[in-house]
Amino acid sequence: MDRKKKIDFYNRIFLEMYDEIRRFILHYSRDERVVDDAVQETFLEAYRHINELIIHPNYKGWLYNTAKYKAQKLKHRLQQIDIHCIDLEEVDRKNVTIKENTDVLFWDSLKNELSANDFKLLYLKYIQGYSLKDIAKILKISLGACKMRHVRLLEKLKKTIT
Repeated sequence: MDRKKKIDFYNRIFLEMYDEIRRFILHYSRDERVVDDAVQETFLEAYRHINELIIHPNYKGWLYNTAKYKAQKLKHRLQQIDIHCIDLEEVDRKNVTIKENTDVLFWDSLKNELSANDFKLLYLKYIQGYSLKDIAKILKISLGACKMRHVRLLEKLKKTIT
């Protein structure tokens, strides 16, 4: 089959099914992080398997099954990240207390070691006391991305300190 027919087919199913697939995933999970990513991954998978999909007797069923699988996978992954973040925040509350008279040299050294975004995240969380949800809004990133950045940053600091 020629490339143009494949592209036309993909564009047609994308336009035809995008809203349906999004509603389907939204029904499955109310978490916007899951919905947007699962829709995107579903259509990426459709593009990757366009040769199979174009001859598939039930391409709509294929898309729904793929969407369900992608949503389940993302939902599980985000739950694991959320649990990991909660665990790390509990450790933070027990082991890390930063007062207003924080060691300036410590923070200056961190400022030199970290990227501007990582330092800002740390500063907002531990000095200003913002929640990760608020920090995500300030940094204009999704809550999931903020949590993941926070986890990676804590892991990086843990390696640096030990």
